[in-house]
Amino acid sequence: MTPAGIIAWLTELPARTGLFTDFDGTLAPIVSDPAAAAPVSGVVASLHLLAGHLAAVGVVSGRPARFLADQLALGTAPGPIHAYGLHGLEHTTGAESAEGAEGAEVEVAATAVAWKPVLEAARDEALRDAPIGVAVEDKGLGVTLHWRNAREQLGTAAAGRALGEHLAARHALVARPGRASIELVPPIGIDKGTVLLEWGERLASRAAQPLARLAFFGDDAGDELGFEALESLARSGRVEVLRAAVASPEAPASLLERADVVLAGPSEVAAVLAGAAEALSAQS
Repeated sequence: MTPAGIIAWLTELPARTGLFTDFDGTLAPIVSDPAAAAPVSGVVASLHLLAGHLAAVGVVSGRPARFLADQLALGTAPGPIHAYGLHGLEHTTGAESAEGAEGAEVEVAATAVAWKPVLEAARDEALRDAPIGVAVEDKGLGVTLHWRNAREQLGTAAAGRALGEHLAARHALVARPGRASIELVPPIGIDKGTVLLEWGERLASRAAQPLARLAFFGDDAGDELGFEALESLARSGRVEVLRAAVASPEAPASLLERADVVLAGPSEVAAVLAGAAEALSAQS
């Protein structure tokens, strides 16, 4: 499938089609400072336009939901964008509250809250034991060890992974590998895949024939869970799916191999989203 084919697929049956993407490496280029990450120019406007036409539009990321809400300007017209943070542990559409968009309510998975003391203990141990070059990020309901900026990245990566796996085993947490990172999360069975499974079932329950459609764009190891979910939905015979992988030197070979289409980077993702938004706007 070509980029033009993706646009045609997304726009053929908009009322039955859901579109979900990852954030870092998919909508936003990877940068040395995670706090400096920002979507490619035009992406936010395209997502908002698509949300006004498609059955569902969302971003599923390891980032906190409030970070996503800020980056994606949630709570603005014309349609809602669902932001799932911490791989699905948090969710918001960015709807404004009395305090404005910044006060938008973030729903947190109730089963995750009980793990907060455990995560805090793992965080404290990580801060104490992290080797030089490994940064520790506290996400509240997750702890991430990063080593992208380490001078001795190969040795530091091995040490960072080993520490993360040790802490996961010690505290009965799940260790998720990522780009130059490893993340510790509660073992409660919520991830990008479960988010997409839920949406696939939701869309399928609304649709008669032809089938509902669900697309997911991702670039990293954690996004393989999303691809697996789409494969499960496709096998059920109730949902047509589109798996779009975003290539980079760090993209897992297994992710690229199971994709229906491989895009060159966030800029090409942006071009596809802009093309789909333009086509749908022209139809209305």
